[in-house]
Amino acid sequence: MIKPRLEVLFKDNMLLVVNKIPGMLSQAGSHSRLSIENYLEDLKYDYDVLPKPLHRLDYNTSGCLMLGRTSRAAKQFSSALANNRVTKEYWGLVSNLDKVYENEGTITHPIALSSSGRPYLGGEQKAHTRWQILRHDPITRTGLCRFIIQTGRKHQIRLHASEALKLPIIGDALYGEGKQSDVLYLHARSLAFERFYKSSSGKAYKSQVKVEAPVPREWTKKMLECKFDDFVDNNSLKGFGLS
Repeated sequence: MIKPRLEVLFKDNMLLVVNKIPGMLSQAGSHSRLSIENYLEDLKYDYDVLPKPLHRLDYNTSGCLMLGRTSRAAKQFSSALANNRVTKEYWGLVSNLDKVYENEGTITHPIALSSSGRPYLGGEQKAHTRWQILRHDPITRTGLCRFIIQTGRKHQIRLHASEALKLPIIGDALYGEGKQSDVLYLHARSLAFERFYKSSSGKAYKSQVKVEAPVPREWTKKMLECKFDDFVDNNSLKGFGLS
């Protein structure tokens, strides 16, 4: 299998954050599709053990994926993720946005799983999503929306956007209005967390870390069409006459 390049966004003695590409599994599967497992040997660097992915991103979702480099790190930051000590921010392009009546809000609709494993709004499993419209293009009826999740239910953002906001993620064949695009416009934009380090003198200090993943190149054409190019990384603009 020919592996596409995987960008490492952050690396220290405990953690890695990589920029997951769309069309890659964030957990190993029983099939032959590309997964993060194909990269773990390369991501060992000088360590003897393979790093461990600490959370999941949907198959077609891109962006920040955290891995623990040791069993201690995996345990510590799995707990941090589960207890909201890591802030997870996503960006999504949403459709059907004719006019912005509210710029931001919070969705608390619970999410349950059907007998077939498909998520739906209902049940008693809490799901908490904060959202904010960053930009709106009335001509294409498209919005660039920031989502910050405090729970990690399956398809949480996609379901909340479509069913609660009535603004489905573009390219979402499951919860949107049919397949509008070959790209799912949902991106794990950043992870923010605390790290403790030691200075050269041996004194411990706390550092606030925020790791950001640039939007994937697959978004560029759509972002330019909606005049959202100021949110696009300069490297993604190469070949579009704007770099």
